[in-house]
Amino acid sequence: MRPVHVRLARRTRGHALVIMLSYKIVQELARRWSDIDATVQEGLDELKTLCATQLLIRGKPLCNCIPTPRASVQRLLEKARVVLPAALPHTPSGPRLAAYCASSAARCAAVSM
Repeated sequence: MRPVHVRLARRTRGHALVIMLSYKIVQELARRWSDIDATVQEGLDELKTLCATQLLIRGKPLCNCIPTPRASVQRLLEKARVVLPAALPHTPSGPRLAAYCASSAARCAAVSM
């Protein structure tokens, strides 16, 4: 279970937690996508095609808008019960992150309508 570069007990426990969580996620996706004729890996490969578009206002990035996904991607998301936000903040750090995210998403949604 322990990789060569993880030697401390605390890091080994952390590594085991990540491995077990990823295993549980794969099991859950397999369960939710059981009626779709695709493996979990094929579904994840399809989800990789989802992209975001950077919205620039006066040359400055405001947010990353998520366009409407293709039908195949939307079906995978619905089966996994994942709801995508309208936009993702451009700057994921700073003291006023929550306010920035809310205002950026609102402005991005208003511009993209």
